[in-house]
Amino acid sequence: MLNDRESKIILVVEAFFGSLYVTVTRGLFIVMLSYSGYEMSSISIVSLFSAILGVVVSYLLYYKQSIIYGRFKLKMVISHGTERFLWMSLPFFVWNREITALLYSLSMAITVPVGVFISSAMMALFKEEELDDLNAKRNIAGAAASLIAGIFMTLSLAFLPAPESYYIPYVSAGLLGLSSTFAISMLKIQRLEEERILKLREEDRIKLSTTFVFLIIMFTGSNILGIAWIPYLKNIGAPSYIAALMNLTGSVGGIIGPYLFRSYRHHRIAISTNALATLSVPFFLVPIVHPALSFVTSATFVSVSLLSMLIYSNYVENLGIARASVLLTASSFIGLVIASLLGLFLQPFLLLILAGLSKIIAALIVTFAVPETAVVPKEVAMGYARLIHSVSTAGYMTIAVISRQAVITALKIFALSLLLILVYFIYRLLFLITL
Repeated sequence: MLNDRESKIILVVEAFFGSLYVTVTRGLFIVMLSYSGYEMSSISIVSLFSAILGVVVSYLLYYKQSIIYGRFKLKMVISHGTERFLWMSLPFFVWNREITALLYSLSMAITVPVGVFISSAMMALFKEEELDDLNAKRNIAGAAASLIAGIFMTLSLAFLPAPESYYIPYVSAGLLGLSSTFAISMLKIQRLEEERILKLREEDRIKLSTTFVFLIIMFTGSNILGIAWIPYLKNIGAPSYIAALMNLTGSVGGIIGPYLFRSYRHHRIAISTNALATLSVPFFLVPIVHPALSFVTSATFVSVSLLSMLIYSNYVENLGIARASVLLTASSFIGLVIASLLGLFLQPFLLLILAGLSKIIAALIVTFAVPETAVVPKEVAMGYARLIHSVSTAGYMTIAVISRQAVITALKIFALSLLLILVYFIYRLLFLITL
């Protein structure tokens, strides 16, 4: 049986090699599409399909915990390795938009169970301070790996012609990513069984709901930024290596961030800074400034994952490890759905404005409505949190009813169309018979 130190080392190693692979495959994907002739709307459609599938998978994992529990480690290793093989294949099909959309959707969808498995393993092995320490170390290791990957991407894009500048980094990153799969295969985890979920107190439910809303809004802004930033740079005439340089400086920021932001107060400051930096992106027309902005946004965005993991880990006994992990993962995909829908209709400049405004709203929630980080007394923060909870719950119920009615109406229209076609077919047949 591995001790805590050895388990930490394995999970940090997984984060290092996993981040090498993630930085290259995710970092190059939008660049690859943009410089392969994909328009903003095409990129958004590809992202939308994958995001919707990710939300569906998250929903299934939340309500069907048996998918996660039972043979936990085997499922974790298989899904972990499969994800890497899927991402490795993407540049070889970029010429076909339908296949690219399908493969990307599958690649993104499988990241949901992978993220849930890793988060569940961490929450099962470590609690509170130890979990926070592990999360910080994983962020640092991941950022260091991203720095190396960023240098590799920059050199590849600068000195290799397309499509070799995509093929070589993708395959290399995929093979390195399999090293992280090998690392977690050595992890020793006691058999995880389905947990008996305790009833949440109203106050805890409100806190979790407010945190979930904050995460959705923050990830919406982050995903909009991810979708629109590269096309915006292309519009202002930036060379492709600027995008790789942004990944490089972003990785440096990711290394520094966990050292700078550790307390609740620091997380609040970091998230507010991130929002302001994002809002400033579309107003800088000189491409060389954008790597510096990438540094700031990456260094401060670390606080989002640190803060959310810290808050949700406090409710593991009530929510269950699996559901707490799913909520952390699902918020990103819901944000991606919203960002992708907006990307279908708006130009990069307006999208970047919306990204900044979304993050400003998220920063206000952290500042006034999340009790752990609020600058106002806890009672006042809970009042704001209760308001957000009520509005979000009412909004969810309204959307659910409208969606249900829309589906029923669509089915009725479909049935009526079939009936009309059938009537036309019968009359046409009778007409031919009577000739």
